[in-house]
Amino acid sequence: MSRISLSYDRKALDFRKANKLEISVLDLALFMGVEWLSEHEDYELQAVDSMDMKTSS
Repeated sequence: MSRISLSYDRKALDFRKANKLEISVLDLALFMGVEWLSEHEDYELQAVDSMDMKTSS
C-alpha cells in the first residue's frame, strides 16, 4: 500500500501546485460518511482521555 498526501480542504487543494489530487480530506470524509467534531467537542473529548497526542511526518 502506498502513501498519499492529501490537502485538508478545497481551498488548500486549489492552492496546491504540484502533485495535485482531485479530492481533499474533507471531501473524502464526506464521501465516507465521517462526521467531524467541532472544536468544542474535540476539547471535551480531550478532557475525557488523551487522544491523538502523536504527529507523524
